[in-house]
Amino acid sequence: MKIFLSSTFRDLANERKAVLGVLQRKRQAPVAMEYFLAKPTTPLKTALEHLRKSDVVILLLGFRSGSLISDGTDRSYTEAEYDEATKLQLDVLPFLKKRKVPGSKEVRWVNQERSAAKKRALNRLKRKAGPRQTWRTFTNPDQLATAVLEALDDWEDQGRPGARKTFSSAPDFFDKNAPQFKSPILDLSTTLLGRDNEIAVLNEFLNNPDRSVGVLTGRGGIGKSKLLRDWIRGIADRKVVLLRYSPFWDSDSHKEIPVGSVLIVVDDAHRSEISEALNHTIQLFRELRNRQDVKLILSARPGTTSGILRDLRRSISEAEIREFDELKELTETQAEALAKDVLGPRHQDLAKDLAVIAGNSPLVIVAGGKLLATGEVNPAKLKSNKQFKTAVFDRFIAELQLVGPDFPISPTRPVLDLIAALGPVDVNSELFLAGAERFLSATRDQILRTIDALAARGIVSRPDQGIRILPDVLSDFVMEGACATSQ
Repeated sequence: MKIFLSSTFRDLANERKAVLGVLQRKRQAPVAMEYFLAKPTTPLKTALEHLRKSDVVILLLGFRSGSLISDGTDRSYTEAEYDEATKLQLDVLPFLKKRKVPGSKEVRWVNQERSAAKKRALNRLKRKAGPRQTWRTFTNPDQLATAVLEALDDWEDQGRPGARKTFSSAPDFFDKNAPQFKSPILDLSTTLLGRDNEIAVLNEFLNNPDRSVGVLTGRGGIGKSKLLRDWIRGIADRKVVLLRYSPFWDSDSHKEIPVGSVLIVVDDAHRSEISEALNHTIQLFRELRNRQDVKLILSARPGTTSGILRDLRRSISEAEIREFDELKELTETQAEALAKDVLGPRHQDLAKDLAVIAGNSPLVIVAGGKLLATGEVNPAKLKSNKQFKTAVFDRFIAELQLVGPDFPISPTRPVLDLIAALGPVDVNSELFLAGAERFLSATRDQILRTIDALAARGIVSRPDQGIRILPDVLSDFVMEGACATSQ
């Protein structure tokens, strides 16, 4: 774990020495200006480069602002580091120095800067950090060293939020780190309808001491992720972490699990590119349950459930595993209610036809309803399920604007067809690259740069993992279209 130490230097030299000493005794890796090597870059650029590679920031605020950056912002170096940490969503552990008031037992923080610009900069940094973090105060280096140890222990007990590479909090997983699309038609923010029984069953599992692993099954687009998202939001007595979309597993991954009662969730556990991380997660679950209250939920598509259950049963007793009933389509009444919710008051007359033609699939109802409500899909397309789905997903792809100079291979549809057929794809594979060159009649550089551009748009997963189209139902649609065209 890399811990970045941010503060002024001269006035807090003894405090920095105390913090660095206690971190080294704790066998942590402090990142501090004392250890920066000479580089042909500015001090600020060097500091920010190190900060971007760190896991958490310790901020010390004394009575001085230090030098101001000559970039017209009147910020101190410490404020620039704080702003960068906030931008990166790194956790900042702030410590505020105070001193005794002469003739009194009171201690207080004092801005000792004489320059008006520096005084403003110091006050501004204190105001910035105040509402977002809880200050821990100190009056001497030893007191600070103890406070730093306590804060880091608390942070680790919470599972290292802000530095997780393997697991995510629920808000980060569903809202921040989920695949991002310019088009709003595929989202999880609509009202959850028709899943009261499923919510009750999940709650029963959570409260049953004899069941520790649950497996939720449902076809693509049926609403597994939506159900999990809304159910998790109602959990108050247990901390929840989810395996990330593109998890990075290392020797410290287990430290991302909070202490206490925890629920670990693996959504879309059928994805082959997370199979190794899934196996590690199951092993970690087995180790954790010997020392804390922990439960595990996996969601997957029906065709893959038997393999997942087989892997679970190798190390977990049958009696502990709960296989939930497969998630079914909404009833006609529930589907129509969801359609009305998405369409809005002006288009209620289309709700019944939308529910029927969408096959009672929540995802298609939501996606199609949004396009109908905005006039981007003609109601005349409600003639057949296939025609309507084609109109919805064609429009979705069109809104992503996957053509033009940003893509060396344009239009990009042949690339998507190839990824849908072969995904997840290892872009470093000689076999893939050689075949792709022949199939696409393009150079390797063009192929790789096009995939990078697609990843930047959120339409495929990151190249450092297996490349696949996001979400799965869109991959299914692209594949169906490619097969139909080849016929």
